[in-house]
Amino acid sequence: MSSSPVTSASLYPVKWPTDKQGLAGVWRARIQHGMRDRKRYEPQWHINQAFAAGKQWLAWAPRERRLVIPPMPDGRERYTADVLTQYIWTTMGKLMSDDFRPQILFRREDIESEEFAEQANRALQFGWDYEWDGDNTLVKGLIKLLTYGTIGMRCRFDPTIGPVIAENVPFKNGKPILDPGEAIQAVASAVENGETLQFKDIRGRTTWEPLSPFNLIVPP
Repeated sequence: MSSSPVTSASLYPVKWPTDKQGLAGVWRARIQHGMRDRKRYEPQWHINQAFAAGKQWLAWAPRERRLVIPPMPDGRERYTADVLTQYIWTTMGKLMSDDFRPQILFRREDIESEEFAEQANRALQFGWDYEWDGDNTLVKGLIKLLTYGTIGMRCRFDPTIGPVIAENVPFKNGKPILDPGEAIQAVASAVENGETLQFKDIRGRTTWEPLSPFNLIVPP
């Protein structure tokens, strides 16, 4: 299996290709280059991960690309005093003492704007507590941050979890038809043309997912 070499011209072309295949090739080259560039950071990430887990005598073997226990000289023993945990949780306490939940403010101060801001903050509070589980998710993210030094936080809509929003919704070309009138027309049209529409329940919830550096592609 061969692949074209990654060059500066392929990563940052002067003129972007307009076809999907050419554009995908540019981003595929960027991803490959980023994954290769990431390898120089991975040893330290592995060491940090092992150190935080209490395995503080491991070392990185470049040829094997994994952590190993280095041999000890005769007559010497390994001794571990865990002082890292208390530093992590002390720092966690200082960080979590702040309120990370944002407050939505409107530029204008009239009654209508204040009512909009109040309702927007209620929606934000509901999402923080019941949709994203904001406090617990931030705790998980900060633990990763203190371990690795950098993390990512992915916010996405997950259609596989959460309560059912709508039942037996017709789908066309992979997209739901939510308008009742359009749904009736689509079903009637499908019957006339002998087609079969797929009916599914719609559910979903916005989620936050803390990611470790191993889930990230480093910009080269």
